[in-house]
Amino acid sequence: MLFETDAATAIRSGAIACVVAGLIGLVCLVLATLIPPTLVSFLLLVLAVAACIAIAWLIWTMRGLNALSYSLDRNSFVIRHGNAREIIPMAEVQRIIPAHDIAEGARVRRVPLPGWWVCAGTHPALGKIRFYATGPLEQQSVIVTPDVSFGVSPFDLDAFDEAFETRLAMRPTQEVAYARITPGMRSSALWGDRMARLLVGLGGLVFVMLLAVAFGGYAGLPRSIPLHFNNAGQIDRFGSAGSVFGLAAIAFGALAGNTLLGALLFRANERLAGYLAWGGGILVQLFFGVAAATVMRGG
Repeated sequence: MLFETDAATAIRSGAIACVVAGLIGLVCLVLATLIPPTLVSFLLLVLAVAACIAIAWLIWTMRGLNALSYSLDRNSFVIRHGNAREIIPMAEVQRIIPAHDIAEGARVRRVPLPGWWVCAGTHPALGKIRFYATGPLEQQSVIVTPDVSFGVSPFDLDAFDEAFETRLAMRPTQEVAYARITPGMRSSALWGDRMARLLVGLGGLVFVMLLAVAFGGYAGLPRSIPLHFNNAGQIDRFGSAGSVFGLAAIAFGALAGNTLLGALLFRANERLAGYLAWGGGILVQLFFGVAAATVMRGG
């Protein structure tokens, strides 16, 4: 038995958020191009990139909200959110209760947009709660199990509660195991490896710091700066002040290459080699950072 949700409010609020994020990103990008390279323009570019990432995440989340549905039989209760599925055995369900009964004590961590109730929370009596809903607590029911509870908001809440109670009263005919299926990147070994995430994130952070150094020091550079020194320590090649951004571009290419190489090695079950590739990428970023600082100090 399939129960749909009403995602109209969630899609509308998400679309408005996308427009707002897009306008903020566009304004930041325009301002960054109108002023000389400084830390201010760097921060504006960071905000523009963050706005693009936010829009991508908003669209991805709206896709999941639009496809949110629930299916029910006497053996299992299945929540579908985008391509992900959460399968709850009916044998583990203790009861179903109105969500407004727990509203007072519930602590919910959610994006504050109307209809965006795909989030996590806790309650003193129930413990962990995972919400897969497009309506507020007043329009939700909570499926209670020993380990974690689930907040849901089918379009016809009364019909859903009645159907759920009916099937809960029946004895399961098959043994079903709990499963949380998340296809795509979230189910990959790389995504679940803490060290991999740490090394990739650290490489990106070091590159951002390198960019900050380049933008922050650009205003104080002369038009011509030394780019290379011979064995005697004498300058043998000059370049424009913008060359510091050329170093950053090369550093980014090296970072992208090492990140891709590490991912390929990790996927081939060569975890140590993948770690080494990502660690090498961090060292390359540090090398370019020292080179940029040396060039700027020499200027």
